[in-house]
Amino acid sequence: MEKLVLYYYQTDDCTYSADIYEPFYYESKEKAEYDLMELWGSGITNSWGEVEFAGIRVPREYLTNYDINNKPKYSEPTILTLDEWFESKVNEI
Repeated sequence: MEKLVLYYYQTDDCTYSADIYEPFYYESKEKAEYDLMELWGSGITNSWGEVEFAGIRVPREYLTNYDINNKPKYSEPTILTLDEWFESKVNEI
């Protein structure tokens, strides 16, 4: 199992915004990216419209963009290894 961090940006486009970092364990970074995309594509959500993945609940809207015809398409969130996440934070200081 690999230690990973899921990052996405959450906002209501008016009064609230936040960088969300969710740690989780998964077989590999590549498998996590693929499985999350497949889960999004299945359309399965909980009653709050969240995709539940590896113990994390992500609002489906933060994994979705819309094309010019207003058709939903997958917007891949950033998944980092723990080392990649650490290096990105150290470089911010």
